[in-house]
Amino acid sequence: MLERGREGGTYEDFIAKAIIVLIYAEWEEVSRPAIAAELGAKPDEVKCVLMGDLRRIRNCIIHNRSSLTEEAVRVKELGWDFSVSRLTVTKEMLAVLIDQINSMYVRIEH
Repeated sequence: MLERGREGGTYEDFIAKAIIVLIYAEWEEVSRPAIAAELGAKPDEVKCVLMGDLRRIRNCIIHNRSSLTEEAVRVKELGWDFSVSRLTVTKEMLAVLIDQINSMYVRIEH
């Protein structure tokens, strides 16, 4: 347990992946519908490239046991450098994501 709990250990990776899944769920279930309602749009008309990238990563975490696919590594905006392999999320990667979320752009496509 001590080895898993050390900095860079498997617990750090597990928690970071859980945060990614949570962030995307919050976007999809709360933020996106709220933005749509405020602007008189449908939730699927609210678009964000960064959240699209995160959706691909989330799908690999949830549905592919953290194995990245070709589609997932073709991110457009997410500032991570990775290739088709098993995904490990570091605290530095999570910090990059949080910085990007704090300055992300959302658009409405009618």
